[in-house]
Amino acid sequence: YDEWVGGDRLRSKALQPADAAGKPAKAAVSKKKGEKKPERTPTEFDPYLQNRVNAQTLTQYIIESSKGDKQMAMLMNAIQHACKVVSNSIEKAGPAGLYGLAGNANATGDDVKKLDIIADDIWVECLKRSGVCGLLVSEEQETAIVIEDEALRGPFCVAFDPLDGSSNIDCNV
Repeated sequence: YDEWVGGDRLRSKALQPADAAGKPAKAAVSKKKGEKKPERTPTEFDPYLQNRVNAQTLTQYIIESSKGDKQMAMLMNAIQHACKVVSNSIEKAGPAGLYGLAGNANATGDDVKKLDIIADDIWVECLKRSGVCGLLVSEEQETAIVIEDEALRGPFCVAFDPLDGSSNIDCNV
């Protein structure tokens, strides 16, 4: 048992080794007045926990950095969401058979891959639904996408390559 968890690291009653009768050992509790609790013994996990406690999520950073500009925060969150959805699609591309060419060329003359088309659709939908974009320009499309619906149109024009470096995707790069 001590090979896996050092005896000095056993904190929980559930992790205390059993006594000779098979009952869990009771944790020692000091009831003297004025006695300070001993400081916690550091473990090998402390550096990881310290970094996690001080870590900041991308959403937290966007909220703090946008300084009250709600439309900019909405745009950055839409971009964040598109990145996560595209990343998820790339992870599932192999088993779903989504590697390889789609059979046409994009606006710059590059061969379009299946994942390029999927990533483009994801980016366009995420940015349209954010409600803060008025014009979208994608490398994968011949013409710019103008948001016609007054309720969904915003002040930003966004130009993007939905899956930059997609020629390396088949190599798992």
